[in-house]
Amino acid sequence: MDAATMLLKTKDGKIITLSMSRSSTYGYDQRTEFFGTKGCAKVNNVAQNSAQIGTEDGITDARHMESFPQRFNEGFRLELEEFANVLKGGEWPIGIESCMSVQKIADAAGISSKEGRVVMLDDM
Repeated sequence: MDAATMLLKTKDGKIITLSMSRSSTYGYDQRTEFFGTKGCAKVNNVAQNSAQIGTEDGITDARHMESFPQRFNEGFRLELEEFANVLKGGEWPIGIESCMSVQKIADAAGISSKEGRVVMLDDM
């Protein structure tokens, strides 16, 4: 899929929207926004540098990082360190329940996309 949107509604009424696309002409676009009744929190994109140009036409920022590996190099390094720690006998940092929950959501999204219908997680 080139572009997809997933809409989730929790049992307590929270709405979660995930929008994804496989391409972006302006760099690797990754961001997260959380909106609530008392405010919001955002994790914005990381630019290639901190340069910013202002003219009468407006303000231009640097391009976003160009790739997934460039954007998440530090995260990959930390993940490998944690994996090595587990191999040495350390505790796995994520419980099986969390892993199973994420897989269940992904499976439901796949079924919904393929069959064009709402999928209730309780039915899986």
